[in-house]
Amino acid sequence: MWRRCRDADAGLDALRRAATLYVPKLSGQEKIHCADGSVIDEYEAYLHRAVWNGYPHRLWQAMTGMLMRKMPDVRAPDRTKTLLQNITNDGVSFAAYAKRVVRDVLTVGRIGGIVDFSSSLGRPFAATYAAENVDDWYEESWNGIKVLTYLKVRERVTMRASHGFGGVSEQRYATIELLPLEVAVNEGRLALPPAAGIARGDRELVTPFGVVVRKEFRKQEDGKWALIDLRIPHRGNDLLPQIPFCFTNACEVGADVEKPPLLDFVDLALAHYRNSADHENLIHHSGQATLALSGFPLSDGKGNKIHYRIGGNSAMVSSEPNAKAQWAALGGDESAPLEKSMESKEDMMAISGGRLLETSKRSVEAADTLMVRYAGDQATLLDVATTVSEGLTSQLAWLAWWSNPSLSISEAREAVAVDINKDFLASMLPSEDFVRLVAGMQMAGFSETLVLEASLRALERGERITAEMVAGEIERIRTGAVRTVIPDLDPDLSEP
Repeated sequence: MWRRCRDADAGLDALRRAATLYVPKLSGQEKIHCADGSVIDEYEAYLHRAVWNGYPHRLWQAMTGMLMRKMPDVRAPDRTKTLLQNITNDGVSFAAYAKRVVRDVLTVGRIGGIVDFSSSLGRPFAATYAAENVDDWYEESWNGIKVLTYLKVRERVTMRASHGFGGVSEQRYATIELLPLEVAVNEGRLALPPAAGIARGDRELVTPFGVVVRKEFRKQEDGKWALIDLRIPHRGNDLLPQIPFCFTNACEVGADVEKPPLLDFVDLALAHYRNSADHENLIHHSGQATLALSGFPLSDGKGNKIHYRIGGNSAMVSSEPNAKAQWAALGGDESAPLEKSMESKEDMMAISGGRLLETSKRSVEAADTLMVRYAGDQATLLDVATTVSEGLTSQLAWLAWWSNPSLSISEAREAVAVDINKDFLASMLPSEDFVRLVAGMQMAGFSETLVLEASLRALERGERITAEMVAGEIERIRTGAVRTVIPDLDPDLSEP
């Protein structure tokens, strides 16, 4: 199911490479060898006539844009926030990292994220693993909870080519698992700090399964995989009692595989693609009339094959009195069933999420009407926003733990939070609603300072001003840097 979603996202070239996986070969289609030595592949011609509508890609782009319409709201210690400009150690910001997570969760319904420590740079970093690159994992129960004790992932490493031009890429495997400390140390003959162990504040998270150990494997010339690196991640003397990895799905955070949120939409689009292959093939073969000859000789008296030409300068001659030449063509409505089938699938795609693909109407719609039209799509978006927020918060907690030596894991989890945008549609606050809000608070007897602060936050929620502007103005009000003077407003706007 992941491949169907990936290929639908990649577009026509990926679908053509998959060939019979999406467009089965028709009976009778074969390779025709022509007299001039060329070869006509009937299936290839049939395949390349198919038209791909590109709807899934557009839908995922639209949904990603709605979720990332506003920057994620991040709460974290200052030392952790400094890492967010380059959270992956290769120039990717936290906003771009969050967008990558959102896009994969929408596309295939799953992505993995891990936090590790770079000894060369002396700082922690986060990395993502596509769902297809997590080959294996294992969970064990302890004290009524599931603990991830084993993980096997695929990694692609790029190195400079030996000839000095460009780079070469090779696939490696890595395992991250919980092992008893003495087993890991003896197996890898590792040198750890003398006082290495679990920090006092993290001991409530200790399980019988051990500490985190990372192994890396590389394929040798004989085809066997060899261990090339073994290390025990640590923060100073503090070892990790849990694997800092998180599966983020469309509905919940966890190792269980979920169905991609838009798989039904993808299957409809692929069925539409198959219909288009048949439809275009029918049009190709029936679009032009075919000359039918009867009573005309196939060869001359010497056994030479006769070639008949069509055109004003050519004549077809036969000694047979009943010889006939006529054009054969279809009636014109043979493609109607295929067209009806394609239209039906287009309607179904619109119902299952394609409303996001509609061209905006020229007329102005009321905000309530617009919200109702998109209510079904927003349900999926809200699930994804909630789950991605939880997954990113989990990863940010490990970044906070590694970048703040005084924090325990539990304290780091309490110190961070990520909130993905849930305002999917732009909705500007009407000026008359703002006036009524302020007038109502004045009539209720609220203080001028409270009215001003509430007014600023209402303008922020109504997307009239930014959060930074609100924070700056509120700080000025509370420090007395600005004197607040709000005129009395009339809530009745029926008269000028």
